[in-house]
Amino acid sequence: MDASMLCKCWLMSLLCGLSIRPSCAFAWKQRQQPIKDRSDVWLTPEFDTFARQLLDEYKIPGLSIAIVDADETYSKGYGIATFPDEEVTPETLFCTASTTKAFTAAAVSFLVDDVKNFSSVQWTTPINTLIRDDFVLLDEYWTNHLTLEDAMSHRT
Repeated sequence: MDASMLCKCWLMSLLCGLSIRPSCAFAWKQRQQPIKDRSDVWLTPEFDTFARQLLDEYKIPGLSIAIVDADETYSKGYGIATFPDEEVTPETLFCTASTTKAFTAAAVSFLVDDVKNFSSVQWTTPINTLIRDDFVLLDEYWTNHLTLEDAMSHRT
């Protein structure tokens, strides 16, 4: 299998996985591994003030910020993770809500626009022609006819 086909298969598998999986399932039971933290370098008192202003202005209970600079990560949590008193830390996991839909559609649009490397990937392309053995729905008609456009617009 050549590299472009492998990339196409990987991206289509990712697309299907992100479109179907629940975005929040069991997130509250998982814990991220601690991050090597050097927050004092980038996350200054002025930045703290800015982050707290965002919490107030947009009525956000909590947020976590990370800056990745090559091999270094700077991170800090602000606000409340769980009411009444569990604070946000750099390890706090947040639900992604519906953002995976937008990320997946953006990733697919890159493939559709890259006619040179992925000419067989168009909005009207049936998904099963891209990932034959891995794309099976309960309804055989939709397994054979569901297009990328259908999946990205959630109209089926």
